[in-house]
Amino acid sequence: MQKLGLLLALALLPCCRSVTGERPADTPSFELSLSAPTVSLAAGGSVEIAAQVTAAAGCTDAKSANVTVTAPSSVTVTGVTPPAGRAAGGTNVTISGTGFQSGATVTFGGAAATNVVRVGATSITATTPAHAVGTVNVVVTNPDSSSGTGNNAFTYVAQQFDPNNDGVIDPADIFYLVNYLFTGGPAPIGPAGMLSGDANGDGVVDPADIFYLVNYLFTGGPAPMAVPAQPRSAAAPISGSVTLGDAVVRNGRTFVPVIVTASPMPHALSLRVRVDGPAEVVAIRRVGAARDVEPIFETSRRTNDGIGYLVSFAGEALAGTVAELEIAAAPGAVVELDLDPSVTMLTDQRGMRKSTVGNGLLRLGGTMLGRGRAVPKPDHLQN
Repeated sequence: MQKLGLLLALALLPCCRSVTGERPADTPSFELSLSAPTVSLAAGGSVEIAAQVTAAAGCTDAKSANVTVTAPSSVTVTGVTPPAGRAAGGTNVTISGTGFQSGATVTFGGAAATNVVRVGATSITATTPAHAVGTVNVVVTNPDSSSGTGNNAFTYVAQQFDPNNDGVIDPADIFYLVNYLFTGGPAPIGPAGMLSGDANGDGVVDPADIFYLVNYLFTGGPAPMAVPAQPRSAAAPISGSVTLGDAVVRNGRTFVPVIVTASPMPHALSLRVRVDGPAEVVAIRRVGAARDVEPIFETSRRTNDGIGYLVSFAGEALAGTVAELEIAAAPGAVVELDLDPSVTMLTDQRGMRKSTVGNGLLRLGGTMLGRGRAVPKPDHLQN
């Protein structure tokens, strides 16, 4: 308050100079009195302050000013998830912060976001607008005009899909995702973080993204995260089962069939077999109808507790017994074989329609080996 009074006093001094005849360069002495030396105001309150100056020569003058207190904005933007997306826009994001009100608007680099939904005072979901490549500020503005800014909170990239962050889309991305999903390798590290591994645009990273990428690289399918993102197919969803059947012994070696039943017939299979007991999976091989059909892509990976396997076909080959596992087990050992529900799935060739335990369209069945014979486990829905 003293600072305000001093400013008023300085505004009064020219009047005193005109009376006393002091030169402008002189510094006159004066007495300052305030009508309210100390004032407490709530946010939005105001008060009139009067200041009176008496110069050494005896001249007196007074002025007043209104003081209004404006509360600092309580709106903050602390983060955006994912932190990056395609320059074409269309990325669904969650904005974190404080002070968000119903009816708030969001801009990315000055461009208005769409589908803005206030989840709560600390969270908003929205869809990014198109913008030039680069890093932008994200601003949340409330209906009362208060706003908060996340500086450099979102990055627009030319290509969102790039799991290994090397700037190109090639088979190395396939193996990067295989390593991540099946052997515990590093998660996608591209500009969009985890979603740098989302090839088919469904918001998750799973084997369907590998099949989408295989379809693009080897058969001329759509590019990952094409603009606009590929729509979900209107065709009937794939529904079926993947089951480990009764083991058979041939020439002293034990084999467990992999049986697929589904409608409509899928074109791609992903599975991970987990072994519980003193045994290991030696190999997995195509058999039955799948044996004589050349796949678009096929790979297997040993894991710390079993094996992972992916195969995709241009034609219809995934029906009945499609593969078999060779198992090496100690004589008489009790061994349980299960399918991992997180990565076992059936999809179409493009990886757009998928049957999984998570979406309720896939049943999994394991099996058990023991006491020198194979004992099938009943089909069950694994969660």
